[in-house]
Amino acid sequence: MHHEQPDMVAEPCTVCEEPALMPAYGSTCSTGWHGFTNNRGHQAYLTLNTNDPGQSTNSGRWTPNLPQAGRWRVEAFIANHGPMIWPCTGQYISWDTSDARYTIHSSSGVRTVSANQSPLFDGWLDLGVYDFAAGSNGYVELKDLNGEANLSHFVSFSAMRFTWEGASEESYSVTVGEPVLTPSYGAICSTGWYGFTTQLGLNAYLTLNTNDPGQSTNSGRWTPNLPRAGNYRVEAYIPDHDPMTWPCTGHYISWDTSDARYQVHHKEGTASVTGNQSPLANQWLDLGVFYFDAGTVGYVELTDLNSESNLSHFVSFSAMRFTLQEDGTAVETLILTNRQRLESLFGASETTRIMNKLNQLAAHASVQGEVIQVENDPSVADAFRAWDEHLSQHAYANNVSSAIYRLISAKVIAHPAMVPICGIKSLVSSMLITGAAESSAVICSHPL
Repeated sequence: MHHEQPDMVAEPCTVCEEPALMPAYGSTCSTGWHGFTNNRGHQAYLTLNTNDPGQSTNSGRWTPNLPQAGRWRVEAFIANHGPMIWPCTGQYISWDTSDARYTIHSSSGVRTVSANQSPLFDGWLDLGVYDFAAGSNGYVELKDLNGEANLSHFVSFSAMRFTWEGASEESYSVTVGEPVLTPSYGAICSTGWYGFTTQLGLNAYLTLNTNDPGQSTNSGRWTPNLPRAGNYRVEAYIPDHDPMTWPCTGHYISWDTSDARYQVHHKEGTASVTGNQSPLANQWLDLGVFYFDAGTVGYVELTDLNSESNLSHFVSFSAMRFTLQEDGTAVETLILTNRQRLESLFGASETTRIMNKLNQLAAHASVQGEVIQVENDPSVADAFRAWDEHLSQHAYANNVSSAIYRLISAKVIAHPAMVPICGIKSLVSSMLITGAAESSAVICSHPL
């Protein structure tokens, strides 16, 4: 969960030459900003990164004024500059960050993208294509916070470009604003539901988890009315909210569950998908791609039952989005990796580079892939922890393989023609990922 900084005021634009800064630009030692003129003739700014949320103070926001709704490509201009000794700390800084965490606020929700600024000199950094409404409701934010060593890199702020890519296929994206709840929403102590309004202006609900099937009482169901049959990406919206003392039990609850057990009822059957709600705030949780018939035959369910300690976490219920994957865009390749283990072995900077390469690989037209961080699945995470404690026992390694197999089985159910082929070292290294990734990534793909 996170808490928003005070609103920054920015002039809307299609090419935003400068961001609105927080704090406002002033002397480097008092504001944390170093300003210079880029080759576009406009002001650009540097600040130093921090990996401590408590020390994060500097951010920028770009707010475009878009002439029409549609799909817009978002690109950040990375201005060239030399290394320098930072005036206030005396540190010699050579490079821009390889872990710039841009947050894109579009009409489809909020998405955070980690991007590598370091290899660019007066070049545009592609952040992806997003749906935006006309006007100045959408925006992009960047903060000084990332995963690199504290005060070790510049974070660069300059122009942001929004380029129209075409009309949105809104008729093929269906959002169910809120679930049908069991029991119906009412007083918290009698129904077990706490309600609030999300950033999207929709209703959201929290309940407490239970690990006892006999105590499981609360659930929600989302039933879309789909315009046509096809493969749909299913995403659950996870809204931001504060920790709270639950009124009826006195428990102080801080986090959403990391073991949300969604049941996706689709054309081929029912897929059980475990989702980690805890790191998300006003973001969409991807549950996968599944084939649905037209109409209201399919649906998604979520209950309060999971494996965590009883009454220890929130289970969050809000919007559910179903987006048609047009012909040729359904997932054909699964790319599995474990970011936590990569970072423990090779550090945040190298891991970010590898993850960027994996995402580039997944986006390639000949791959049509999806990157899955296996550690976000609680069963896989538990299996890895047990294996770490018993490295010499093959049974624990086999348990990791079994947990990963169960994780990808839902994907295979949704795509009956897809038979995963999995390899580790030689296949991954031959697919643009070298060195560090060889022992920590797996590629599964449709046979050619």
